[in-house]
Amino acid sequence: MLNKITSEKFDSFYDILNDSFPKNELRPKRNMQRIMSNEKYILFSLCDGDRIIGGTAIWQLSDFIFIEYLAVDKSFRNKGLGAQILKELTDLYKLPLVLEAEPPDTNIAKRRIGFYQRNGFFLNDYPYEQPAYSEKQAAVPLVIMTSEGFINPERFTDIKRVIYKEVYNKDI
Repeated sequence: MLNKITSEKFDSFYDILNDSFPKNELRPKRNMQRIMSNEKYILFSLCDGDRIIGGTAIWQLSDFIFIEYLAVDKSFRNKGLGAQILKELTDLYKLPLVLEAEPPDTNIAKRRIGFYQRNGFFLNDYPYEQPAYSEKQAAVPLVIMTSEGFINPERFTDIKRVIYKEVYNKDI
């Protein structure tokens, strides 16, 4: 069962994210701690007893939920926990889910996309970049996946505009 992450448990969750994401795709720790006060930004954990074994960081936006991160501790992967997190989010919010993923250029990226597709997501073939988290970094080419089916160009542009504004504080 998903539980909201408190500041006391934040470090354990961030350690899992740090092990799971490339540096250029991971929000800096202090930045993430700072935006935890934003009511639209919610961190959830999945626990085994008191130990955080996975979780997700989401943005509750206008008409969809943006999954910024979903990660499971390495020692608990391939046990259906990622699928459990997605199901709980779907049940909790009753809104379409949207996420960024690496383009299917590597075997690991193809496996991740396959995982999301098995869990009801659709890969949308529109150009997209995750804005850089700092001036020292470059934007990251990614793809948008949605749980509401394939989306048309107008819906994609709307989703991208909302993500850029709310999540990255950028205009397109």
